[in-house]
Order: sequence, then structure tokens, then C-alpha cells
Amino acid sequence: MTIVPRRNGLLAIISAAGIAAACSASESSPRAAARPCPTPRDTILGKSVETFIKSAQPTAYRFLIATGTDSALPPHGHWPLQGRTPLYYYPADPAQQQKFVTDLYRRGNYPTLLVSYHGQDTLEDGRIRTMLSGSYIGGSNAGKTMPQTAVVFDCQATGATRFTIGNAAPVSADTSDRPAAGRGSSTP
Repeated sequence: MTIVPRRNGLLAIISAAGIAAACSASESSPRAAARPCPTPRDTILGKSVETFIKSAQPTAYRFLIATGTDSALPPHGHWPLQGRTPLYYYPADPAQQQKFVTDLYRRGNYPTLLVSYHGQDTLEDGRIRTMLSGSYIGGSNAGKTMPQTAVVFDCQATGATRFTIGNAAPVSADTSDRPAAGRGSSTP
């Protein structure tokens, strides 16, 4: 039989009360909701890409990732594309692109989506926004685009609502142009 001194129970109660007080302190402040999220940003990027490609119309059967450009998808965004269909690296040089597309469509005329990355930031309320866009390359869908789209991750939400498609309005560092609380919304 193990005897646990009473002071350990009291210590646990005091610790729990302190954590609860810290979590609920100044909830009315807009920054209070911006608590650190334990989900790694790399995981958020991958799940954001997955959410984005699920919204693609027509459904893509091949994916391309740009190489050598500022819109190249970071490596942690590749796994949702690799697990679904063939994944190809799209060359930056226009002459190589034409040859690449010709070779690609010899293998079949499937909807092929080039996924582009435009950054990731944290919104004022603590949600994390990943900006993505897409362009269909070659075939009957050539030239069709998916405009720059925000995929917003809410660490406090559960299930399917953790990742949502939001608007692409950029967050400015200057908050003076934002409506005051209760008079509108500046977040997606």
C-alpha cells in the first residue's frame, strides 16, 4: 500500500487553479485568444495543402510542384500530393516547361494541377493562415486557375472545422485600419 502525503494533493489543486486562472485571464482582450498552438507549423502546412486540393474543381489526377521559384511549395507540403496521385516537379525554365508538358501528356490527358505556395502567417486571433493557389497545366483544363486562397487553421476548433477555406485578404502589420471589435471583422 502506497501512502501519498496530503500536500501532493494540495499542490495539484493549486497548480490546476493557477493554470485555469492563467488561461481565463483577460479573455476580453483580442490577443487573449492568440494562445500558442501545439500543432507544428509543418503539419499545418501539409493539412492546409490537403484541404486546398480537395476543393479543386475539376479534381486533379496529377500534381505539379514548381521548382526554382518563390512560389515553390515547401517540402512539408508535398506529402498530401504524394499520397494521392503522381507528383512531378515543374521546371522554372519556360523552354523546359513546354517539353515537360508534352512528355507528361503522352502519358495521358488527365487534369494536372500546379500547386503554388504564397506564405503562412498567424492572424491576430491566433489562427494560422496558409495562402495557396493553383493552375491547371495542359490538356482540356489548361489555363484554368484556382485563385490565391486562404486555408485557415483554428487550433481551438475540433474535427472538420479546424481547417477552413477563408478569404485571401492580407493581414497588415498596421492594425489601425482594422474595424474595432463589434463593428466588423478583419479576419477570414
